[in-house]
Amino acid sequence: DWSSDVCSSDLDDGEHSAVADIFITFKAVNDPPFLDVNGDAPGSDYTVEYTEEKGAVGAVDPKLTLRDSDDELMVSAEIRITAYDGADDVLSIDTADDLITSKKITAVYTVEKITVDKYWEFDTNNVVQVGIMKLTGDATVAEYQRILRTLKYDNTLDEPTDTDRLLQFRVNDGKLNS
Repeated sequence: DWSSDVCSSDLDDGEHSAVADIFITFKAVNDPPFLDVNGDAPGSDYTVEYTEEKGAVGAVDPKLTLRDSDDELMVSAEIRITAYDGADDVLSIDTADDLITSKKITAVYTVEKITVDKYWEFDTNNVVQVGIMKLTGDATVAEYQRILRTLKYDNTLDEPTDTDRLLQFRVNDGKLNS
């Protein structure tokens, strides 16, 4: 989208005067969504402690922030677990939320083999297994934020590996990823 504006300036030196018009043309650009998983704390990363056999823990700050300066709707979100410990590493969301029960947003948790690439900030091209929570459906930024705030992590093994897990998030507004 292009828009323009005209600015006029009167020049006067006391003897002569002139009017100069300046045409300024603006080109709007699409900005990607912005996701801050630690809410209003400094930075955008979040750390949580998980204790085996204590049940699921909130995987994001309850004040997680999602915003998009030029789009009101989101179409998808994806969260991946790296350093994956097999099918016993589980991500979940509040499936009782009316956004899920009404099917405005659908949630699917899968285990997939992917080729790791620089898109997900790795520097090798290895095939790895990851757990992926996929949320899809046209919903407002506030609605996606509400669902993402309910994200939980659990491991159902009696003795899970003590390797730190990393959750990677991607939110899409229909045009760009966060």
